[in-house]
Amino acid sequence: MKICTHNKRVSWLCLIILLMMSSASSAAIIRGVTGQLKLLATINGEPAFREVVWHLRPIKPMNRNTNSTEVTITRHSAVVDLEAGEYQVNATAGNKTETQIVTIEEGGKHNLVLNLR
Repeated sequence: MKICTHNKRVSWLCLIILLMMSSASSAAIIRGVTGQLKLLATINGEPAFREVVWHLRPIKPMNRNTNSTEVTITRHSAVVDLEAGEYQVNATAGNKTETQIVTIEEGGKHNLVLNLR
């Protein structure tokens, strides 16, 4: 009888682990494929080489489950993985600022150079 009870515990434990693993893999599918965005801020055509504050805000996510949080980065250049969709990108360094809309495609590699004025 003890062996049978022990085996039931092991079976339940395996079932729970499988359920946890399946929910984790389905979460990855919901989020979808990301695209890569390389950001570079310039001033007068030269790399800024100073602190630039980037704000990336999703406008039209292609996946309705996309997280709508904004991303903030404080470097003159960066590489960001984003879910597919349309984003408003703002870059600010001191009193210089620039804004542009960018569309991220699934699996795509995108470059954005903003010349701050």
